[in-house]
Amino acid sequence: MLLRDRHRASRSTVGDTADRSVALPASPGPDRAAGVFYVLLISGVVLIASGAALDALLHARDPSLASTESLFSFGNPGHALLGTGFSAVAVGGLGMARAQARSWDGAWPKALLQVGGAVAAAALVVLGWLAATSEHRHEPATLVAEGGSSAAAARVDRSRLPAEEQSALVALSWSRGSAVEADGEGHEHAFVEPGPETDLSPGEQLLLDEQWAAAASAAARFETTADAEADGYRQTSAAVPGVGSHWIKWSLVDRPFDPAHPSMLLFDETTQGRPLRLVGFSYWVAGAEDPEGFAGPNDTWHGHQGLCFANGWLVREGVPDRADCEGDWINGTDLWMLHAWVVRDMANPWGRFAAVNPALCRQRPHTPDAMTCDPVGR
Repeated sequence: MLLRDRHRASRSTVGDTADRSVALPASPGPDRAAGVFYVLLISGVVLIASGAALDALLHARDPSLASTESLFSFGNPGHALLGTGFSAVAVGGLGMARAQARSWDGAWPKALLQVGGAVAAAALVVLGWLAATSEHRHEPATLVAEGGSSAAAARVDRSRLPAEEQSALVALSWSRGSAVEADGEGHEHAFVEPGPETDLSPGEQLLLDEQWAAAASAAARFETTADAEADGYRQTSAAVPGVGSHWIKWSLVDRPFDPAHPSMLLFDETTQGRPLRLVGFSYWVAGAEDPEGFAGPNDTWHGHQGLCFANGWLVREGVPDRADCEGDWINGTDLWMLHAWVVRDMANPWGRFAAVNPALCRQRPHTPDAMTCDPVGR
């Protein structure tokens, strides 16, 4: 009897324990923290997509960014969104994993979480370092191509130019060979009226009209030299008869042809005391032969070789060797230049791509001798 009672008591105890174990609540699922981290993760993905789209738009509107930006810079709002998005994704993903970690079985998932956290933290540190050092990645002395001289580049005065334009000028100078066959005279624009333009096919004419409209629309942004300076252009030459003065944005030189982003602006210097006015664009594009610019065969490109610039100002042309230039020397043998008279109220009577514009060399009272010329063939 006593044994049966003990046996019943034992079974009752076991049964009670089993009942109590069944009644215990299951391990909880994702809590509020996991939900917050999930929202952070999704927000990060949205920020990354937005940052990539904005960066692409900025580069499409200003191709010079590719040559003036570092790998990562908070100065570019697209990069800032990308950096914030990557950080949000890293924190959100790790936070969700940590919130779920208590329901994981085994040690390896938790170890994997720790490794992932360390990698994410290291990535964020590298991202912060790139942002912090981005302003120092384009110093002129560091942009010398292989075989160049950092010390020589650093000694040259370029104080007239914005920092990013100084860097672009140094890169352009030292990325070419060190000698050319030059006679010390340089290129001269002949005051000869060109022949009639070649007729274009309908497709060529349509494309040319689109390109010309883009250039003319861009010209409206540079009504004054103050507008040009605000956009990074600086005067590079004195007035050239029939052409005007050249204003260069160095970060656009050697870039692919873009009708709306010329590397040079041409300003009329024969304004008799009035503010200088924009009269045309000039493109300076690299290539083994004259580039594909405006549609059709009528855009006639020319070259300038052995150019010597002092503080961004052209002082000599036809200089045969870098050693003979006291400033920045540009080889120029693979650089092609085109004048385009895109300003609507300053159309060139000799043609939209003529090398010179006779309207800029008319004889006027009190016009300086340097601006007079005698075009022929009129």
